[in-house]
Amino acid sequence: MKFIAIVLFVLLNSLSSFSQTVKEALPQDTIIKDSCEVLIPDYFHAHGDCVNDQFCVYGKCIKEMDLKIFDRWGTLIFESNDQKKCWGGTTKGKACPPGTYFYVLHALLFTTKEIEMKGNISLLR
Repeated sequence: MKFIAIVLFVLLNSLSSFSQTVKEALPQDTIIKDSCEVLIPDYFHAHGDCVNDQFCVYGKCIKEMDLKIFDRWGTLIFESNDQKKCWGGTTKGKACPPGTYFYVLHALLFTTKEIEMKGNISLLR
């Protein structure tokens, strides 16, 4: 009897060793299917210590994307079509105040599935 494991591979270096450990612990005949889940954090700390300093979209199956971030008045303050380009909590070269911002993500996955995600992101300083 074969086991099927669905393993979520998050594109964070700190978790890569965990993913490898999970794969090594499974029986040899286990079939591993990578998840195409898109992950978006709830908050980030933009205070310059290089730990959780940017708001990024995570997911290894994203083929195309359009990310927009708005302030509480609905003003567009950040836009990106590049998954590697994260928001650092600034707009027009100035630091945004701590608070709640709104994002809209449209993405096309390599599986040809189209997704739309909307939500709040908290900027902490």
